[in-house]
Amino acid sequence: MTSAIKVDKRMLYHKHIPENERLREYIESILYYIIKSNFSDIVFIDWSGFDLSILSFLNNIASIYNKKIELLSFKYDTDTVINKGKWYWENIILEYGVNNSTLLNNYTSFYKVTWRYKVKNINSILKKHEKKNNIFIKNLNSTCNTAFFKVEKKTFKKYFVWAGERVSDRDNVYLEHVYYDIIKKENFWVQSFSELPYLSGISWGGRSLDNNLKYTVKLILRQLGFFKF
Repeated sequence: MTSAIKVDKRMLYHKHIPENERLREYIESILYYIIKSNFSDIVFIDWSGFDLSILSFLNNIASIYNKKIELLSFKYDTDTVINKGKWYWENIILEYGVNNSTLLNNYTSFYKVTWRYKVKNINSILKKHEKKNNIFIKNLNSTCNTAFFKVEKKTFKKYFVWAGERVSDRDNVYLEHVYYDIIKKENFWVQSFSELPYLSGISWGGRSLDNNLKYTVKLILRQLGFFKF
């Protein structure tokens, strides 16, 4: 799970939320995956340098459910992130996790989920894609959904680790564009989710994603070949 608890108000295109409210929403999301999902290990990474010791109680809750949670915090250069944009930090967090997470050392691949998103059908997704890797969602506007995907660590290091360097909010070049371009250009083996993830929660702009009718429409469109690479 990617995190930015302390967000500079200079950040472009970002709905600014009080720190205590952001922290509450982070805790809510983490608890969702501890209690509701079949993930055995959860890695939560914050790039803003926030002291995560306040979340240490989550280790006890995770152990009740026979799970492990790893809380990682690091401080990246704020001015660079402001200049590049919020999508830039998402990739920086993934790079940090791949290089520094103890739990991720036990796996060849991982799921990435943006902190405010809850995947309602997560357990069905996990079951159907247990032996599959490099799974993405193609958006209708020829971009790649980067809120939720599964990727091999070696694939991330080879193709996606530098994706953030090509991101520029000011030029309307987001991580979704860059990932899509990489997948198309490099032509490496990518699969689409065999079951369309139901992303629930709040978008970056503060818009609710909970819409059963919209998801039903997406399912119909998927049968027609949309959302697939």
